[in-house]
Amino acid sequence: MDKQANKRKYNITDQGIWDSIFSEVPEAWTRTAPSESMRDCLDHFKEHRVQTVLDLGCGIGIWALFLSKAGVKVTGFDFSQKAIDFAQDWAKKEGQEVVFSCAPLTDHPFQNQSFDGILAAKILDNISSEELNIVKQQINAQLNPNGILYALFNPYMTQDQLAILKKSDNPTKGITSINFKDRELEQLFPEYHLLQFKRYEHGFRGLVWQKNH
Repeated sequence: MDKQANKRKYNITDQGIWDSIFSEVPEAWTRTAPSESMRDCLDHFKEHRVQTVLDLGCGIGIWALFLSKAGVKVTGFDFSQKAIDFAQDWAKKEGQEVVFSCAPLTDHPFQNQSFDGILAAKILDNISSEELNIVKQQINAQLNPNGILYALFNPYMTQDQLAILKKSDNPTKGITSINFKDRELEQLFPEYHLLQFKRYEHGFRGLVWQKNH
C-alpha cells in the first residue's frame, strides 16, 4: 500500500476528539502512580532484555516516560498534536530523552526502524479494522526477532453496556473502536507466541506476545 493511501486510513473525527481530550491535561495525570499493567509491561521488557521500544498512540507520554525512567530508549507517536506538544514539554521537564512525533498509526516517520519491543496501550481496539490490518503489518516489519509486543485492550462490553456508553457524556464515546472478545484477542497475532493474557482492574486486558525467529 502506498504512503498516500496510508495517510487516508484514519478517522479525522477521532483525531478531533482526542485533540479535545488533550487540550487541557489534568495535572493529576502526570502524578498518578504507575498502574499494574505498566509495571507488568516493564517487567516483561526487562525479562527479555528489551532496550528499544516503539510506543504506538503514545498520547501525552505517560507510558513512554515511565519506561524511559527505567532505562528503556523510547520512541513514541500520536496523531494528536496537542498530546505530542504536552509529551515533549513533560519529557523535557523530567530530563528524559524520548523521541516524540505527531503522526497517524498508518503513516508514522519511524517505519524504517526496528525495535526490541512495541507498546500498544489502549490503541489497537480504538481504530478501525482497516487501520488495524495495516498496523499489524507494520508491527511485524518493525519488531526484531524474539521481540516483545505488549498490548493493553479495553474491557469487552455487552450490547447493553454499549447502549449506556452511547448515551453517556464520556468524552471518548464517539471514537472508532473494535469490541474484542477474549478469544479474538488471543488470536490477534497467531504467528507470535502468546506469553500472557492478564485481566486488570475494571476489565482491561493485557496481552504479551513474543515474535518468533
